[in-house]
Amino acid sequence: MKSKQDRAAFLAIGLAVALCVAGPIRGQDASNVTSATDANRIQKLEDAVRQLSSQNQQLQQEINDLKSSKLTHILSSAETNEPALLVIPGGKEGQLVLGGYFQGNAEFGDVDAYRGSWAGVKGHNERVFDRFRLRRARLGVWGDFWENFDYKLMGDFGQSDGISPRTAFSGTDIYLNWHGLPEANIKFGQFDTPFGMEQFSIPDMLTLTPERSEVTEGLRPERQIGVMVWGQPLADVWPEERDLLAYYFGVFNGNLRNITVNDNNNFMYMGRVEAQPFQGRLFGQPTSWKLGVDGYYSVDASNTLVSQTGNIWTQPDGSLAPLNVQTRSDQRLAGGVDQMFNCGPLTVQAEYLQTRFHDAVATVRDFTAHGYWVVTGFQVIPKKLELVGKYEYFDPDQLPSDDLWTTTGGINYYPRGNGPGEITLMLDYLHTWSHFRELNPDFGRDQFDEIMTRAEFSF
Repeated sequence: MKSKQDRAAFLAIGLAVALCVAGPIRGQDASNVTSATDANRIQKLEDAVRQLSSQNQQLQQEINDLKSSKLTHILSSAETNEPALLVIPGGKEGQLVLGGYFQGNAEFGDVDAYRGSWAGVKGHNERVFDRFRLRRARLGVWGDFWENFDYKLMGDFGQSDGISPRTAFSGTDIYLNWHGLPEANIKFGQFDTPFGMEQFSIPDMLTLTPERSEVTEGLRPERQIGVMVWGQPLADVWPEERDLLAYYFGVFNGNLRNITVNDNNNFMYMGRVEAQPFQGRLFGQPTSWKLGVDGYYSVDASNTLVSQTGNIWTQPDGSLAPLNVQTRSDQRLAGGVDQMFNCGPLTVQAEYLQTRFHDAVATVRDFTAHGYWVVTGFQVIPKKLELVGKYEYFDPDQLPSDDLWTTTGGINYYPRGNGPGEITLMLDYLHTWSHFRELNPDFGRDQFDEIMTRAEFSF
């Protein structure tokens, strides 16, 4: 639209110049205009004036049509230089941004061994073979409307992987958030629940390893449908320290995402508090340190799937499978603590999670599944090349010594030199031990190895 306005202005200037030139010529004494050449020049100028006037009227009409019809158009943000899709709203104001990201894996060796998946008891848990995997392919829109609302609508195409019961495109984040008060936002819809830092506080494009730890996948409730109140209590009373404290409290159905009915008349109650005791410079490097504590309580009906991605139910051979509640009175009480430290090229993250299950399965009345993970990343070439090391531990607590350990070593390469979040190439080696198999060698080997690679980009 801007270019058409410029053209209209140019034509208007040309029209004015032409009139100024033509006026004096026509106003001269007739005796001075005697040659045919002068007459031709006057005729040509008059034709040019008429043509410019006609074109100017057409361009003005096009501009008016664009304004009145409120057509969608693409603009470029002056602050970020990133393209944004702006829709002229029917209300007072509004913005719509189109974006997404893609993550593709190539996995070889003992695939998914870190999740307790290997050649197990027939009918329970079979080995996952080498594969190319479309891990995530998400597309969404988000933005603001009116004065105090923001929203997000996002879905995933990459779900036909045999890990979760989802086999086609489905919604991930679908919510409306009122942010009229920074101390008390209100979010409603389907979104990440505030439990478990590795999932809640670290977006998919910012993880240091291709996959999250098994304790996160198994014990975290993932996305839910519900309502949440959250905010930064110090945003107005102490603006310069607004990031010092944040809280999240939500009430959810408790039976995972894209399920519009509750499994019973009970809800899942969840809360999280984050504190950032330090933000500044250390050893000349920008530094931040954040701490978190969270927990939830839920009463589940029978056939409620505890996790859509994680395995926490121990099989007779020590392997793990998804857990479906077998009784009508299962109760889950969970808690966790975590920390995130960043100092220049160094990142250190750690978390401990546990969930107590009461009457979830018939074979084990009560058990407390728990575990932790620690990951360190160091950018040997800032925002370009990063070395990563991770250690994780998970104890399902259903058979004697049924715990797993996994160590990961990897390299992350950021081709554009902007660090994580845009384009990333990952190469990781994972080594997993099964304590149960070590003590019961008749079931087979107890150590497993996997090579995992990933290519990802956002747009």
